[in-house]
Amino acid sequence: MIYEVQDLTFSYVGSSRLILAGVFLTLQEGEILSILGPNGAGKSTLLNCMAALLKPSSGKILLAGRALATLSPREVSRIIAYVPQAHTPAFDYTVLHFTMMGRAPNIGLFAQPTAEDEEAALEVLRQLAIEHLALRSYTEISGGERQQAMIARALTQKPRALLFDEPTAHLDYGNQHRVLRMIHSLAEQGYGVVITTHNPDHALLLGGKAAILSAQGTLESGRCEEIITEERLKSVYQTSLRLLYIEELARVACLPLSLVETL
Repeated sequence: MIYEVQDLTFSYVGSSRLILAGVFLTLQEGEILSILGPNGAGKSTLLNCMAALLKPSSGKILLAGRALATLSPREVSRIIAYVPQAHTPAFDYTVLHFTMMGRAPNIGLFAQPTAEDEEAALEVLRQLAIEHLALRSYTEISGGERQQAMIARALTQKPRALLFDEPTAHLDYGNQHRVLRMIHSLAEQGYGVVITTHNPDHALLLGGKAAILSAQGTLESGRCEEIITEERLKSVYQTSLRLLYIEELARVACLPLSLVETL
């Protein structure tokens, strides 16, 4: 087991509102967990607690069987890698040098990256089929390419789990599906994967497990097909959505009712 989140609560200092209220969830190797919820429900807050970027108000998070609160940042980064929604670098790194930053948890405090670290970064770029970007400036590549470079940096850490905060945000349709295919492939390779998303159809595409975070901070989780129901989606998004089996796609898809009525 990579993650065990037990009765987690969170509220910001000075606020009486509970962003997270008694959250339980688990994640194993090779498993995908898609976290859905309305704007402001606390999806990113939950992810930041799981990444040790925020401290919960109460409850416990176990990471690989150890209390997350007792682990050093270096120990955490050897187990998980976090891919934020967006990243603005302070310096004009090449994609290769940006990717090599993922080796930091495995490099001594005052040591320099070695040829082995560079080869590890290049190997990940090859794995993701973006080695042609290696010498390009990270600031000059497209949004989709930048997202793939952030994933490459995360993989270079050699983690057991990856946390993605809205990995398809601000991407065009083609790049959204490239990133989703990449995430599915990573789970097949044995990584535990957590993503936050506004799009129920992305969770259905990925399969695995899903969790729905309500505006009150409560969370329901389970198998994707059990959790993502029309009733729950209407309650969360305050709009009518239909789950329909599309023969041409050979899968269930999520569509707005207003669109379904015109088909």
